[in-house]
Amino acid sequence: MSTRIVDDFVAVRFDHTALKAVFDHHSFYDDRILFFELGGSNNLTRRHPTTGREVRARSWEAVAAGPDWKVMAAMVGFSAACEGGCMRLHGNGRTLPETYIRRARDAVRNAAPFAQAEHLGLSVAATLQYLPPAEPSQYEADTVSTLSAQLAPRQIDGAAQGLQWTLQPLRDIKHAALFFAFHHLDKRETWNIVQVHGPEYAGYPLLSRLPRAA
Repeated sequence: MSTRIVDDFVAVRFDHTALKAVFDHHSFYDDRILFFELGGSNNLTRRHPTTGREVRARSWEAVAAGPDWKVMAAMVGFSAACEGGCMRLHGNGRTLPETYIRRARDAVRNAAPFAQAEHLGLSVAATLQYLPPAEPSQYEADTVSTLSAQLAPRQIDGAAQGLQWTLQPLRDIKHAALFFAFHHLDKRETWNIVQVHGPEYAGYPLLSRLPRAA
């Protein structure tokens, strides 16, 4: 049985007033979090990009997005895999769900502010996809129209009337606002919506890259 090994957590915090200033959406009454996890299976290997040695494969994924409570609800759900022995933190022979949750909560509490996200070295692109049902509601149609007025969509290849929008939420605060306001239109999981690339073998927590307070 394979086990997922988690190497690092990183959260980025988007101040709700900054989001509301660029796109006045009714949901922006509290901050938003984009939560990233670095990890990989214990039985998958690759060549180290620098040394060429065979090492465990790992990659960054966006695993949760939303207000603090929603992100933590997702992390609590993921922690069940620790109970079953299918996931553990790097350096631990076995990780209790409570330990995983505590580490996730610490990452949310110490989240990098959007203004400093560039120092993390993460490249993030979100592709929102909308596949209309046979009879979309008026609310859904209005929501799609509102998003399309803010950012022109592209047609999804091979999907009749399917639309997609590409956003850069760590580079553009308006893109971040649109992502948080409209990502519910895409029924896929967060890790399928958001593509992440970053340092996979840095050897230190990515948050340590942030500038120290004077």
